[in-house]
Amino acid sequence: MKSLSLSAQLVNLAHLALTGLLVLVSFATDTLLVPASALLLLIGAGRWLLAGRPLPLRVWQVPVLLLIAMLGATLLITPFPELTQPQVARVLLGIVGMGTIASIATDELLHKLLALALTGLGLLLALFGLVSVDWSAGKDVFVAGAFFDVLPTLLITQIHPNVMAGCLIILAPIGIAALLTRDLPLKPFSHIFVVLALVVMLFVLVLTQSRGGVLALALALLVLLVLVWRWGWVLLAGAGGGLVVLAVVGAASLSEFLLSDSSLQSAAGRFDIWSRALAIINDFPYTGVGMGGFGRISDTFYPLFLFDPGTIPHAHNIYLQISVDLGLPGLLAWLALAALALWSGWHVYRWGRTTQQPWVRNLGAGLLASQVALLAHGAFDSVMWGLVRPSLIVWLLWGFAFAAAACYRPTAQPAARRVPSRRLLLGGGAVVALVLAFSSFTLAARFMGNIAMFGLRDALLAASAAPAIDPRPREYTIYQRLPADTLAAQRARFAQALTMAPTSTALNWGLGRLLLATGDATAAAAPLQAACGQGCANALLYQDTIVALAHSTPDDSWTTPVLALYEAAPPPVPTRTISDTVALAAMVSGSAADLERAYTLRPADLFLTYRRWQQAAAAGNTAEAEAYRLTLAAPPLAAVTPRDERLLTYTAETIPLLLQEGIWDNYTTRQVVTLLVWRYAAVPGVTSLLEELRNNDTRSSLWTFLLAEAHHRAGQHTQAAALYQQALELTPPQPEALLRLGMLAEQATPPDWVQAAEYYAAYYERAPDDLLGLERLAMACETLTRSDTRSAACAEAAAAMPAADTQTGSAAAQIQRTWLQTSHVELIAAQMLELPEDAVRVRPTILPDRTLQRGIGGRSAWWVWYDPNALDDPARSIVAQGFNHLDIPDNATALRVGGLWPVELTAPQSQGIAGFIAWNAEDHIYQRLTLAQGEPYLVSFDYRTITAWGQPRISLTQQQRVLWQGAHTLPKTDGAWYRVVALGWNRSGGEASITPFLLYNAPGFVEFANITVQPVQLPATVRPTETQFRIIGHPEGSEG
Repeated sequence: MKSLSLSAQLVNLAHLALTGLLVLVSFATDTLLVPASALLLLIGAGRWLLAGRPLPLRVWQVPVLLLIAMLGATLLITPFPELTQPQVARVLLGIVGMGTIASIATDELLHKLLALALTGLGLLLALFGLVSVDWSAGKDVFVAGAFFDVLPTLLITQIHPNVMAGCLIILAPIGIAALLTRDLPLKPFSHIFVVLALVVMLFVLVLTQSRGGVLALALALLVLLVLVWRWGWVLLAGAGGGLVVLAVVGAASLSEFLLSDSSLQSAAGRFDIWSRALAIINDFPYTGVGMGGFGRISDTFYPLFLFDPGTIPHAHNIYLQISVDLGLPGLLAWLALAALALWSGWHVYRWGRTTQQPWVRNLGAGLLASQVALLAHGAFDSVMWGLVRPSLIVWLLWGFAFAAAACYRPTAQPAARRVPSRRLLLGGGAVVALVLAFSSFTLAARFMGNIAMFGLRDALLAASAAPAIDPRPREYTIYQRLPADTLAAQRARFAQALTMAPTSTALNWGLGRLLLATGDATAAAAPLQAACGQGCANALLYQDTIVALAHSTPDDSWTTPVLALYEAAPPPVPTRTISDTVALAAMVSGSAADLERAYTLRPADLFLTYRRWQQAAAAGNTAEAEAYRLTLAAPPLAAVTPRDERLLTYTAETIPLLLQEGIWDNYTTRQVVTLLVWRYAAVPGVTSLLEELRNNDTRSSLWTFLLAEAHHRAGQHTQAAALYQQALELTPPQPEALLRLGMLAEQATPPDWVQAAEYYAAYYERAPDDLLGLERLAMACETLTRSDTRSAACAEAAAAMPAADTQTGSAAAQIQRTWLQTSHVELIAAQMLELPEDAVRVRPTILPDRTLQRGIGGRSAWWVWYDPNALDDPARSIVAQGFNHLDIPDNATALRVGGLWPVELTAPQSQGIAGFIAWNAEDHIYQRLTLAQGEPYLVSFDYRTITAWGQPRISLTQQQRVLWQGAHTLPKTDGAWYRVVALGWNRSGGEASITPFLLYNAPGFVEFANITVQPVQLPATVRPTETQFRIIGHPEGSEG
């Protein structure tokens, strides 16, 4: 090792310090990633030019070049540049930092200082984690949950526990290596510092309760002890024996413990995610789908069975994640760098042992153990790749390993040792060339398939980005998502690729999925059967094949191949789509054995259970008949929300019979039918059900109105308009039919605004408390005024407005002023505080996606369903949740919660915590909105209740003196839209965070829309008070 002068050491030390500082600063914001990389490159290039030396060539530069090439490719092919660009910039900064350290950390003193600096970085991260980690994401694994109550999250920017664990476990071995060294700089203070840092790091690691992190660190420490302690091999043997015992005694329990965590719940959840990552790699082996695209691509194209869309942003395995992001070439480059880092650590360790230098030996052992921790943890998570900001630590450690390996080596190597290496390299290259030559056709075909998949990917992403949010249940397939005449070029490319590799499972599956997406199930069946064979192990492929076969023929002959595939091999995962489709095939077949199989697959199906109830009652089996009756009275939600919508034909036959037999009452029937109209309006079985209910009760307007709504939602406006008119003539009258008729008049070609205004005015007269009716009336009258069209309906409505709300001016202006008094939040806030209107200024909302139009895979990007009781009882059916976009204020989308079965309402209303919670889709945590100290905020939203037994609630925080504490109960609205405006302060004495949570847990339907949280600018004379509530539309107007 060549010694450096003091001045050279100081320059290198300053350069290293600047590198570390820039990396640390980049943790705070992504905007500094590119400037930091550019600055380091400029400094490095300047030093190289001034030195006048040739650029040193290192082995690690080869995989770096391949990795940079794949980063460039991912920028070209990504459909999500807003996600990809920061991650690419982060990896590039890591590469630059790695190269900087590898080039200038060539002195033993610098190595010791670098080890201390990395240990200090671990201490900083651990201390930061105490106040920034989202401890609520943990479980009672190593630490009791009550302990975390004393660790309040003081910072608004939160870190997932697994991210913190991944950082600490790769830094701790470096600290241990430093601790084992006697001659550290500034001793004994440096040793005290290292001990303190390691204690804090290990303490925080235990708090994260990351099973993968603890296991990876344990493995790394075992490797380190084996290398530096003479009795370490005994430990290794003991650990190996313990693993054998665990594998024999409780392999399944051990696997479940290691592979589950708080976010994935079980090993099955992790396997579900991994299977999607493998499917993506199968379709995009050369390029990946673009860095950061796993979550959105899987939601759109490879839907998860066990997770809601938008909740799983990465593959939870670093090797799979890199392959998904950059393709197999990117994974090869990363693995080559990791292998070189491992070899570097081993080389440094061997050099230290050979030359009897304890520091070098300990450093090599620490570097090697750090890489073991990284690679072991990578099997459980992918946080140390480009997804999170601290992933830059990996590149710093690699640079350290490469620098140490280059430093501790002979200055010259005998030629006799170089020749065999060259021969080995040439021989290996020849073998690789032969393999490529023999598989060239297959490789070329797979590349063509990769290119074809881009077209299908982009088309499906465009279709899923449509503003309308799908109200149907999740676990949907891609069937009929695209027009039939699209993707002809991609179809031809797949066909050409299959001529080169006709037995390729990936190509057959890709072609089959393309044909499914364009609705050609008949053509899709053949390639999918070829890919699936007699029973494929991939659940998603099995499901695609079942769906294609189930829609392959217009008659009932499709049931034969579906049942044959199911009999040949059961599905690897019995998803509801598979179970419902096979059950439907068995029900269509109709034999006793097939009906028994259908009941096994759908044990609470209304048709099958009703049939068994009849048989038990006829046979005089009272106990069995009663059991079936109880199931029919409150079946699981899956009984009325099948994945194969053709099952609704059987459901529609059964519901009127349940009503006639008295098993269901009118209320329950209305709840279920309302749910079916909302989710399955275009399904023929739903309209036939409503026709039968209507014929059975010709005097009731309810079924006529719901039938009109079904036609309305299905786009059949002529039939809907006629039925809405009939609903107005029946008993009891349905005033909302007037509102819907006005909407249909708006949607006519051209829009009939005069007719719309007449309907809206008539509705406002009957339902003056409904803010939606007033909003539509104001809009229609304003449109007529702009076109110089007189409307008697607008004039009459304006004259009927309350006297306090009217002034001189046109009818439209008077109606508009009345509407503004219900919708203009600044005016409402001023009235609440008894201030002039111009004294209140409301700034933009800090809650993303107010109108819920930003969709991910048919769901809102910023709200997720939260129901902890469903974890204990998956068959729970008290609630059905989704999104509604018919008759919502401001033409927005509403969050809808529907309770169905009154018999299940056993817990007090105060205990029900199911509902929609704000979600941060970018950081994969619940949304935390920052409230500044002492500042006022305005929370507003629209809501309505429909035949609701209970009352909805809204919760923001459990913290005292922050707006309001706990859940605030809202009054029922009986179908009318009310607006809630709450004005309050953050009086906690510091920054605070809130998470909006909309709750409902009772029979009936509740909808929430237009949710905002806005900072308010008030005169300095206004003092903070308790939160004030104003409910626009409510007869009393306000609540305390």
